[in-house]
Amino acid sequence: MDKQRITIIGIGMGDSGNMTGTGKALLSGAGLVTGAGRMLEACGLQEGSTEERDVIRAYEPEKICRALKNSQKKEAAVLMSGDSGFYSGTKKLLEALENYREEVKEWREVSVYVEPGISSLSYFASRLQIPWDDAAVISLHGRKDNLLSAVKRSRKTFLLTGGQTSEICRELTEGGLGDVMVCAGSRLSYPDEHIVKCPAKDWQAAGIPSGQEDSLTVLFLLNEKPERFLMTGIPEECFVRGQVPMTKSEVRAVIMSKLAVREDDVIYDIGAGTGSVSVELALAAGRGQVFAVECDPEGISLIRQNGEKFGCHNLTAVEGMAPEALTGLPAPDAVFIGGTKGRLDPILDAIPGKNRSVRICISAVTMETVSQAIQCMEKKNMRNMDACQIGVTRLRPVGGLHMLQAQNPIFLLWGDMTV
Repeated sequence: MDKQRITIIGIGMGDSGNMTGTGKALLSGAGLVTGAGRMLEACGLQEGSTEERDVIRAYEPEKICRALKNSQKKEAAVLMSGDSGFYSGTKKLLEALENYREEVKEWREVSVYVEPGISSLSYFASRLQIPWDDAAVISLHGRKDNLLSAVKRSRKTFLLTGGQTSEICRELTEGGLGDVMVCAGSRLSYPDEHIVKCPAKDWQAAGIPSGQEDSLTVLFLLNEKPERFLMTGIPEECFVRGQVPMTKSEVRAVIMSKLAVREDDVIYDIGAGTGSVSVELALAAGRGQVFAVECDPEGISLIRQNGEKFGCHNLTAVEGMAPEALTGLPAPDAVFIGGTKGRLDPILDAIPGKNRSVRICISAVTMETVSQAIQCMEKKNMRNMDACQIGVTRLRPVGGLHMLQAQNPIFLLWGDMTV
């Protein structure tokens, strides 16, 4: 049985001078080297084969594994940009290498090691001479994160821009954050490294020159006046309102606690109304997706307006009636059902998934709806099933006095359903 040692090497920012000493030693001893073109070029390598070394241009995990399988070299190196653990392709590659190791286990013993590199975050922070341990970190490389909420509540936000610096500064300015200081670094570690500092509102006048604002640009956003930014129980007056009913802030806070939303969850809000619950779900699942399903055209408009107001790029308004409107949506981790038009049972049947647990929370204002919900939940054999009734009483001034005014009570029912 032959042996093959694979080392994933983070080469740092791009200039090979930033590679660690261990990384350089591992690279020099590798008989097979693979990596994207920019990685190979940074290390002074060209695609091709010699007696000592094979160099293959590849960044797709499948192509890298194919090259490893076909190679007889005992030492192999895969080059990755930046740090192997920071928004790196290393994660997917490690998964692919596990499958590769299983595939060849009958005739080859494969060992995998990871050598970290210098990340764009630590490099740029050192250039700016600021600590980064208190920074919020966001990537917009093929992702939809909630930029405004992160910047509003953070003194420092580090951003991988995906080449969207101008759009980011425009969004900050329109969102009332035009005075936030933008520190932009482009082509870091290369000879043409370029750093710009200016308020977001002045970016167009002082930004990175045309042609240099590319996917390698990173930002530090410095906010001297971070806010105490509410992410749940947001007051009703903060939302754009119309004639569509809105869930009260206190009820929303309980809904959020029962759904126990995680950062990367996919969530449905069925019967979303104005989108007040949808917005809070989107803020909590900043790296996930929220689909707000609503049949009222006015409601759809309000959902989009409120999503834009709170900077929720991960919130999608879906116009139509459930369950039909759920067709084609990705499988959810959690579902809030605020309106069913009497179709709760088929809605629960239509939630997509494959032997996975989904957290369900249902609101009801009539006893008939509560009864129907309990029957449906028991029929679906929901686990951890429970319910509560919420009665909110608010203070109201009357002349020179104050009195308590009761709001309409609402029922919440929740449980875990296997779909």
